[in-house]
Amino acid sequence: MLAAGSISKSEINPLQRKQIRRVIDSTRQATQALRDIIWINDRAQSTVADLLEKTHDHLQIYSDYYQLNFNQEVPGGYLSRQLKGSHQRDIYYFIKESINNAHKHAKARKITLDFRLLTDMFRIIVQDDGVGFEFESDSIANAPTTGYGLRSLKRRASLLGGTVQISSNPKHGTRICLEFPSKTALT
Repeated sequence: MLAAGSISKSEINPLQRKQIRRVIDSTRQATQALRDIIWINDRAQSTVADLLEKTHDHLQIYSDYYQLNFNQEVPGGYLSRQLKGSHQRDIYYFIKESINNAHKHAKARKITLDFRLLTDMFRIIVQDDGVGFEFESDSIANAPTTGYGLRSLKRRASLLGGTVQISSNPKHGTRICLEFPSKTALT
């Protein structure tokens, strides 16, 4: 085992450096996943405001890579409203999966997240200016079944009692829109 400071950087060859970087990245990802699980199960942190804060924290991971815009429109009285546990989880993971898809596949420079709580529904839009992809319909119902990310988005939208629409064109980026009723999400 290597002790901090026991060898110099020049003594580590490129392959070892790459392996060390993978271990560090894997450790960070595992730590973040555990933090997400703890947060989701902590009912003391289940308000709309808590979800927005957690989402903002997640976006900061990508701030070195992209110009990020996080727009939110939530009437003040709704910020302290509690989310049902399953809805808190599914909303957060929907946003996280959408951002991760843009990170992995879009080659984007800019990612925008719009979070709106309207009178009777939530509307969450994740949009990027990346490479886009061929998509014949703006409905995810016709999405390919080979990609875990798209299937996950469709499943989470269904669990929320809502719909998801995807618009994408090569060289023009991708737009993912989730809408679901607020009355079923808030306690």
